[in-house]
Amino acid sequence: MSGSNQPGLISLFVLLIFAQGCSASSLSKNSESSPSSDTITYTAPLPKVSAGGHHTCGVTGAGVFNCWGRNIEGQLGNGTTTQRNSPVVIDSGTSYSQISAGDYHSCGITTAGGLKCWGRNIEGQLGDGTTTNRNSPVVIDSGTSYSQISGGTSHSCGITTAGVLKCWGYNYYGQLGDGTTTQRNSPVVIDSGTSYSQISSAGPHTCGITTAGVLKCWGDNTIGELGDGTTTQRNSPVVIDSGTSYSQISAGNYHTCGITTAGVLKCWGYNYFGQLGDGTTTQRNSPVVIDSGTSYFQISGGGHYTCGIITAGGLKCWGRNIYGQLGDGTTTQRNSPVVIDSGTSYSQTSTGATHNCGITTAGDLKCWGCNDYGQLGDGATTQRNSPTVINLN
Repeated sequence: MSGSNQPGLISLFVLLIFAQGCSASSLSKNSESSPSSDTITYTAPLPKVSAGGHHTCGVTGAGVFNCWGRNIEGQLGNGTTTQRNSPVVIDSGTSYSQISAGDYHSCGITTAGGLKCWGRNIEGQLGDGTTTNRNSPVVIDSGTSYSQISGGTSHSCGITTAGVLKCWGYNYYGQLGDGTTTQRNSPVVIDSGTSYSQISSAGPHTCGITTAGVLKCWGDNTIGELGDGTTTQRNSPVVIDSGTSYSQISAGNYHTCGITTAGVLKCWGYNYFGQLGDGTTTQRNSPVVIDSGTSYFQISGGGHYTCGIITAGGLKCWGRNIYGQLGDGTTTQRNSPVVIDSGTSYSQTSTGATHNCGITTAGDLKCWGCNDYGQLGDGATTQRNSPTVINLN
């Protein structure tokens, strides 16, 4: 959770957030995740995209980093705090392999394994040992090679190439998982001795998957977002859905979704806007199967909505839709998955606070939803209720 949200106000904020506008401060998890299985044939290196709070970052198939949208905190990384309505190249000359746009900051991993972050840093979420905002990429945890990074609202977590999980930033709700509630301005090892394959940082909670397929979550649990059957805060990782092997996890805004190694989609937590996709608006404190009988290979939980890709490549979204963030051409809330951009095959989707982006198997980047800060990247600030093609540099 961002520093502007005072401890103890989560429940009140959740009750009021539905009344906020498109440009309201978000509490979403926004990170680029690789598909959990290679079920779709790719003909060339595809771009990647990560939708943040009110900005977006993308990497071309050649590794060129682009960002666009809100930039008040320097989260675009182009050395300014000027809003951009179209993609601009970041860290020119450096090739990137992975990206994560948090709510107010961004991080990326170079093809050499180096980790860099930039943007808002008053909660130490950049991990450079300071609380100074950075308008350009700075090296984090120098000398350590990373394979994955996930930026949340005010904390970040990454996995080294050796499988070591590290987290840093705001920790009032135990979202770092180090057994404390102490803010960390530099990366600290989490769950020492356990090897991780995937991590997802949200606002006040975090979830990760070990290399053995075990799902663990920690942090705030006010609305059952950890999925352990309780609403008790956890300051250290706890096993979720014991006995089930997971291949992918996405921590959203007070809800979480994961895909088992068998392709079964499960979600849990806050469900006021139907973001769990179980056809109800009932809170779930434990994982429930979503879209039974359909096999999924990628999932992304955003502000109060969720999008996923089935193994055949079709894109589905559900939940809050007041800003067209589902992309079904309407602003109607959906409590169950609905097909988006019918007939188009997708390889990746990334949900932000109130906008969404996806990569088709043909390599096209498409974005839709709220666009008040130019976060869609189409050169305008007009809301889009259906996917719109965006061109990277």
